[in-house]
Amino acid sequence: MIIVFVAFFGAAHILIRTSRYGIIISPDSLVYSRYAESIASGDWSEGGLVWAPFFSMVLAFFRLFGVDPSDAGRFLNVIGFGLIILIAGHWLCQYVRFRAVVVCMAVAIMVSNPITAISTYLLSDALFILLTMFALVQMESYLSGKTAKSGLILSIVFSAIAPLTRWIGVTVILTGIILILTRRGSSIRIRYGHATLYGIASLLPLMLWLSRNWIISGTLFGDRSEHQTRQSLWDSLSQTGDVLHGYVFLYREPGLLGIWLWAAAALIVLEVAKLLIFRRNSAVIQTKIQSSDEASVRIVPPFAAFAIIYYVTLIVVAPNTTIEIITSRYLS
Repeated sequence: MIIVFVAFFGAAHILIRTSRYGIIISPDSLVYSRYAESIASGDWSEGGLVWAPFFSMVLAFFRLFGVDPSDAGRFLNVIGFGLIILIAGHWLCQYVRFRAVVVCMAVAIMVSNPITAISTYLLSDALFILLTMFALVQMESYLSGKTAKSGLILSIVFSAIAPLTRWIGVTVILTGIILILTRRGSSIRIRYGHATLYGIASLLPLMLWLSRNWIISGTLFGDRSEHQTRQSLWDSLSQTGDVLHGYVFLYREPGLLGIWLWAAAALIVLEVAKLLIFRRNSAVIQTKIQSSDEASVRIVPPFAAFAIIYYVTLIVVAPNTTIEIITSRYLS
């Protein structure tokens, strides 16, 4: 119940923050709005090549009822931000016994500047985060055995929409394929069968849309010659470090906080080492699981796997697909 209140206040925060001057409009926002207007008028052929289409489609749906794209985007972000907090809190409640830790996590998201900042823009980022979380939660449910068919089907649905919201959403599909192929407790035939089903079904909408782009323009993603920084890998890594430094230290000297963070990092490394050593003894793991009150719980890393795959893809692909450097928007 506390998580629900935190999610409500988080949504209210975005609502109030955008109430006086409205949602922030960027150059990309104008593209999304213009394409939404075209879709609402029945013209699906105009533009929409460089940018993924789903966000504009959602705005166009509300436009049919007379709602302006900026107003629709604002309330989408308000609801989406609240759901992000709610989903994260609900998922952690299943695995973390100390409810105070879960509440602190929810509050941390509610006051997180990177996520609240992107939720005040007319952009697809907040929606993309929400869809990614839905996909990963359902994938984890399927992998852990809590839901068999429904978890996989729902994961396919949300994974299919993710790359149509932001092209880099293909990392969600790649994460799902890897997790299914490395799933324990299933035969190789079942793993390969489910991975094939998941991959084909998730990629099908994207392939259909890219085919449409090819028919219209002869390119899959439009002309990206002007959407490239061509920066080096080192530049991408350096920019990431700058963003993370800003997240942690607010662009100030770390001082005593730096010492605490190094201590926390050491504890994390110690716990990971203990986990790896523990997992090497499968017999001990099986005994622990069978004697647990929560027998359905399995060690599955959907969020960690996605974070790694997403980040590696970002630093490799971004220099050739965007004119922006790696900013807080991409890492949020």
